[in-house]
Amino acid sequence: MTGPESPLGKLWLPRGVRSQDLSADVKNDLIHKIRREGPITFADFMHNSLYGKYGFYSTGKAASGTTYREGYHKGFLSNRTTPEQTPIFARIFAVQLPYIWDQIGRPERFDFVEMGAGTGGFAKELLAISKKDFPEFPGFAEVLRYTIVEISPALLKLQRRVLAGERVNFVLGSVVKLPLKDIQGVFFSNELVDSFPVHRVKLVNGKLREIFVGVRDGKLVEAEGDASTPHLSDYLEEGNIQLREGEEAWINLNALSWIRRVAAALKRGYVVTIDYGDSSEELYRQLTILYELFIDQSISSLVNPGMNDLTAPVDFSAIENEGRKFGLETQEFIDRSEYFANLGLYEMIEDQLKKLSPEPQVRSNTLRLIDQARNLLKMKGWKILIQRNFQPQTTE
Repeated sequence: MTGPESPLGKLWLPRGVRSQDLSADVKNDLIHKIRREGPITFADFMHNSLYGKYGFYSTGKAASGTTYREGYHKGFLSNRTTPEQTPIFARIFAVQLPYIWDQIGRPERFDFVEMGAGTGGFAKELLAISKKDFPEFPGFAEVLRYTIVEISPALLKLQRRVLAGERVNFVLGSVVKLPLKDIQGVFFSNELVDSFPVHRVKLVNGKLREIFVGVRDGKLVEAEGDASTPHLSDYLEEGNIQLREGEEAWINLNALSWIRRVAAALKRGYVVTIDYGDSSEELYRQLTILYELFIDQSISSLVNPGMNDLTAPVDFSAIENEGRKFGLETQEFIDRSEYFANLGLYEMIEDQLKKLSPEPQVRSNTLRLIDQARNLLKMKGWKILIQRNFQPQTTE
């Protein structure tokens, strides 16, 4: 393997095999399947490209450092997500956990479930902060139980290595089929939902049509047909989304299945969802521009499936509405930078600047963290949705 060595070492790629070879395997498997069974939905194609045997996440390319995380994050992020770029992200959430534990009655076990944990960097930092003393909340560190639910065997292997010695429960499986129950605490995800496979639809002569993936001349190509499921038109109707003639959109049915599973598993506590997206009103207002970007990455993925990530902006309104049906109340929906500002990140920066050490290495590390904090406040487009299934106690 050329270029920087992967954090996974060379285990994610068989000896003597190039990532291009694996992409060819993905493509050949898809071509055989389509020739045998007919065109597949784009959601099926996306699932195979990301989570199939040689997919982007299955093989560990998502953590290799040698590929680029494509999608709407282009120009903002490398292939690593924000929590893996800076420890500040985890520290912000870590200091809030004892208060949440207190809010839900200080249960004997407080769960923090991270769904899709990347390289494990967020978990490592959060656990380190949580071990420190919280005078107002004695015993918190002892009751905290960290669980990671991860679909990628390669990433799970890396997470075990990064978190060696930590008290973490690792669960290999899809969060859309969440195998957990009776959780008291927090379900947390960052840049997870945008990687769920999506259906592509288009309004043609007043009728909803779906864009499939077919084969022509030995190549994967787009193919148009009738909608594969009535759930697609139900999604648009329930969200009061009206496509214009010729307009295309993506529909994330997996996001609805996921939030239903989370709601069923959460006995008491919060669901914190961080991702790139917006309300349905805002997303569909700028749909043409966003979909052109989506088409660009889609075409690239048809040529080299499994080589890059595939993402689509998240319709947070759909998650809110579905969660509400299953007992999740929306507490807050806010821009991520505004959320961090409300928690005092500007004040933290000013405080750190006043305390800069004269020692060169310490000073350099502090300035680096300050730059990271400033970048968090500048980055736009990411939202935080906070849902809960309990009524906090009030004091007179």
